[in-house]
Amino acid sequence: MDLFLVVVLLLAILSPILAVILLKKSKQYKIEIKALSDRNVTLSNELSESQEHLANAIREHSDLEGRAAPLWRYEELHSAVLDAEKTIKTADSIAKSTVNEAQLKASSIVLEANNQARLTISNANNEAVVITKDARDSRLKAKERLDNANSRADELISNANDNAMKIIEDAETRAKEIAGSAYEAKEFAETYQAVANSMKNKIEGYGDEWIVPNRSVLDELADNYEFTDAGKELQKARELTKSLIKTSKAASCEYVEPNRRNTAIKFVLDAFNGKVDSTLSKIKHNNYGKLSQEIKDAFELVNYNGSAFRSAKITDIFLQAVSTSLNGE
Repeated sequence: MDLFLVVVLLLAILSPILAVILLKKSKQYKIEIKALSDRNVTLSNELSESQEHLANAIREHSDLEGRAAPLWRYEELHSAVLDAEKTIKTADSIAKSTVNEAQLKASSIVLEANNQARLTISNANNEAVVITKDARDSRLKAKERLDNANSRADELISNANDNAMKIIEDAETRAKEIAGSAYEAKEFAETYQAVANSMKNKIEGYGDEWIVPNRSVLDELADNYEFTDAGKELQKARELTKSLIKTSKAASCEYVEPNRRNTAIKFVLDAFNGKVDSTLSKIKHNNYGKLSQEIKDAFELVNYNGSAFRSAKITDIFLQAVSTSLNGE
């Protein structure tokens, strides 16, 4: 009975403490549940946004793949030059090989003819010795046979030399025919190369400075209003566009080979900056919206055409810098 009372007393004492502990735990669990619920909502929203971005990216990728590539001819031009050079090297190698084989064959024929001639003379000498031993009166006959053998040997050698010369002449004629095909291919290659050089001069002939947009109306406005907030922002935007070009952040390309990558980048920059300068020359106080759209259209068009050059394109940050220049005005 005493033990029961003790237990009851302990429960009476500990009940408030346990109740407080349980209450705190309950509040803590509610807070954690609320945090987890909020986190779940956030993750769900992020997942929806990611799925939307993915769908947009897939659509953009499909659209780009479906477009035509007007610049494909520049890629094929480079391939044509390489193919022509390869044809020239192959033809030259075949011609040299043909001549070498003919010379070896001719040398072999001459050597064999000389061996046959020596053998014929040797046999004739042996026969002459035998005839001389049999009868002195046969000397004239032996001499005649020896002379005939010498004549035959000379004839064999002469024929062998003629055959050798004929083989060499035929080989040289064939080599010239092969080389003629190579020279024809070389002429095509030189034509392709001339066109390629014209393109290269257009893109690389004047260095990197020509790619920087010319001083335009916006630059003059930036100088005239440099002490105003808008003028300062305009100056910053114009300096940013120049800095992006000089640091190779205005355009990008997926070519691995540096020269081809730089050429493609310069090409799209030239096209875009030309369109931008043409647009900025028409700037007025009330046509910002139209000019801004023209710049965006130029951005899309240049990047579309540059897709043939391993996705050579103007970067978004460069477009933003150019748009900021226009907005700053």
